[in-house]
Amino acid sequence: MAISQAMCTSFKKELLEGKHNFLNSGGNTFKLALYTSSASLGAGTTAYTTSNEVSGTNYTAKGGTLTRVDPSTSGTTALTDFSDLTFSNVTLTARGALIFNEDTTGDTSVCVLDFGADKSASSGDFTSNSDTTYYAIVDNTNGAFEVGLGTFTASGTTLARSVIASSNSNNLVDFGAGTKDVFITVPASKIVVEDGSNNVAIGGTVTATAFSGSGASLTGVDVVNDTSPQLGGNLDMNGNDIVTTSNADLELAPNGTGKVVVKGNDNQGAIKLNCEANSHGQTIIAAPHSESANNTLTLPSTGGDARLVSTASTATTAEINLLDGDTSVGSSITIADSDGIIVNDGGTMKSVPASDIKTYAGSGFATTDDATALAIALG
Repeated sequence: MAISQAMCTSFKKELLEGKHNFLNSGGNTFKLALYTSSASLGAGTTAYTTSNEVSGTNYTAKGGTLTRVDPSTSGTTALTDFSDLTFSNVTLTARGALIFNEDTTGDTSVCVLDFGADKSASSGDFTSNSDTTYYAIVDNTNGAFEVGLGTFTASGTTLARSVIASSNSNNLVDFGAGTKDVFITVPASKIVVEDGSNNVAIGGTVTATAFSGSGASLTGVDVVNDTSPQLGGNLDMNGNDIVTTSNADLELAPNGTGKVVVKGNDNQGAIKLNCEANSHGQTIIAAPHSESANNTLTLPSTGGDARLVSTASTATTAEINLLDGDTSVGSSITIADSDGIIVNDGGTMKSVPASDIKTYAGSGFATTDDATALAIALG
């Protein structure tokens, strides 16, 4: 949000439509409302709004009524003025103000005033101090003029002047006695305009509440100093990558109990891990929707590094459990020489034919050629 001092664009159009009358007698009712620093006011403001208007002791909505002064001219310039407005015995803080016409439909705006900083009053009169504005002083009698930036000082009701241009070689003019025309203006050097190539050059910082258009041609946009950037919509990578420099990690940090969620679309959510050449990769993929899976895979916490078993394995869960030390005993079977038996070959699990076990055991195993009875002499 920001308050930018400006003559409202809609007001300029309405002047040509005859909607505003500044005459002291019979003119419209103009009011001045105060706003906090959270308000968004500027040239695009079209009417009075209650949004972020100040509130406080002895301040009422729509502010105070301005006393008109008949319009006049100074050379080729037409100008109008209002008598000073005081908010008496108030407690409030304001950053800016809006002058608007209460007699028009919708309370249409005239101009926005930016105080430059928060101004406060506590059980006293609200008086502006250290506000700045561009000004012009014209001495038609002696042909002298001065345009600059003025700083208002409430203690002495004076205007400290910083000259931009003047009839005294762009220095302060020592105006003599007599009446001078003093009014608020905008120096040409402070107006932003397009050059012949539709370019705009600005020597300072651009502050705005919003930009329209795609911004595809913007260059030099600074996002480094934005310490809390937020997206207003989905981020389209447009075929590009999110990268780091200096071997830095790419970290994702959900808040609290949040998770990093890889959403599905036409297919299940998946993460692909490429090789170092990015020429091929392996994909971790979720179970399909038809399985209604909501289970959790927890990685081992100890025991060193490990590898996942390939899905090409045809082992059943029961078979894997037997290798893992399952002591359950199944039904009896007839073992043939060609049947495989699992042995630990120096730390490597292998399947060998039963005939190898029979050979290794030697006579310790009965065969079909052994005698069916054994007699032992006892003495």
